[in-house]
Amino acid sequence: MKTFFPILLALVLLESCNNNDKEINESNYILIGTDSFRHTVASKVYVDKFDTSCRLLKLYSVDGILLAKGFYKGKMRNGPQEMYYISNGKLKSSENYKNGEKDGLQREYFINGKLQKTEKFINGKLVYSENYDSSRNIIK
Repeated sequence: MKTFFPILLALVLLESCNNNDKEINESNYILIGTDSFRHTVASKVYVDKFDTSCRLLKLYSVDGILLAKGFYKGKMRNGPQEMYYISNGKLKSSENYKNGEKDGLQREYFINGKLQKTEKFINGKLVYSENYDSSRNIIK
């Protein structure tokens, strides 16, 4: 019985990093480093308090505008990934990954914030796709 609880706790902690829902709680992550690339983009790297192999990477413009953020397990994308327009900070795309492969609903947006494209992936395989015009009509 004594070994059951540590094993259960380890499984719960690993599952928290592998969770591909939008329920990943950024407050569980702590900043461990910053870097800049050619004075155009800066990054901040966070790790999960409970599993240091789970990372959150945020990329910023030199003006401090959030350009992208994503969750990783080791070196693979694992969880939500988002990209933002530098001109207005609005969401450009929202993707979800599981063990490095696209999985779940993926969305792309016009610069005005309206939905441009929806795709659904299961284990890296595209199973559904729809494109929209700027009035949200489906393009056939």
